[in-house]
Amino acid sequence: EVTATDPSAVQDADVVLCCTSSRTPVVRDESVGEHVVVTAIGAHEVDARELPGALVSRSFVVVESRAAARAEAGDVVLAEGEAGRELVAADLGEERCLVLPPRRPARGRP
Repeated sequence: EVTATDPSAVQDADVVLCCTSSRTPVVRDESVGEHVVVTAIGAHEVDARELPGALVSRSFVVVESRAAARAEAGDVVLAEGEAGRELVAADLGEERCLVLPPRRPARGRP
């Protein structure tokens, strides 16, 4: 069984998918390494979130639509409120292809 308080659930992951109806973060910021792809699709109300604000604020945030994100993506709305700045780097309407920098290998991985 894996729980939100179990850092081992994501600490060595390359990809983290959050597809829950949780109203509170399901992972901890410090458990998610650099260069990890995190996809969160469950928080669809402005007062619900699957990700902690610190994780969102250190991420390259891509949303389907900036307008929709500001209206219903609690992860974005709450994190922007905490950070005091806009966090969305791009939306899929603006970007047809995102080229991200190469990721660094995780500790102990080739």
